[in-house]
Amino acid sequence: MVQDYEKAAAPESRIYLLTGPIRSGKTTALSRWIADKKKVGGFLTPDINGRRVLYDIGSRTHVPFEVDDTAVSRNEYIRIGRFHFYRAAFDRGADIITAAMQQPADIVIVDEIGKAELKNSGFAEIVKQLIRAQRSHEFKGDLLFVVRDTLLKKVIIHFDIQSYRLIGANDLPGRP
Repeated sequence: MVQDYEKAAAPESRIYLLTGPIRSGKTTALSRWIADKKKVGGFLTPDINGRRVLYDIGSRTHVPFEVDDTAVSRNEYIRIGRFHFYRAAFDRGADIITAAMQQPADIVIVDEIGKAELKNSGFAEIVKQLIRAQRSHEFKGDLLFVVRDTLLKKVIIHFDIQSYRLIGANDLPGRP
């Protein structure tokens, strides 16, 4: 599917779409890539001990994200498919992104834009704000969005991403 969008992709774009199949190593590659970077902000959603966590790149801290639905009150989580996520973690993710824009970071990462965002839930609003801020030059850094390959076309259309560079886990910008 990546090849379908290469014609629309712009090599000079400052929006990177890191794409690939589910569980293909996108988050792992990003985690390694940011290890020695200083002016990177945003968050990753690595799988630790079988649960997704929100990893704040700036503070290098983990925030609980995926939850066992029997462990908390129903109004404390959002269900996305078979997964359950703390509502408060989505707010924390938005705060992380806002802080990264204000620092400002050279690149802001959102891992990942998925089904919830396509339903205008999850991180949808902060993703829209990021794109608007970059278009208006309020935010001058690059954006890197992780998008699974099966949702790529829908994400591009939904968020009106007009200029972007498609990359895989082995193509991270500035990678040696």
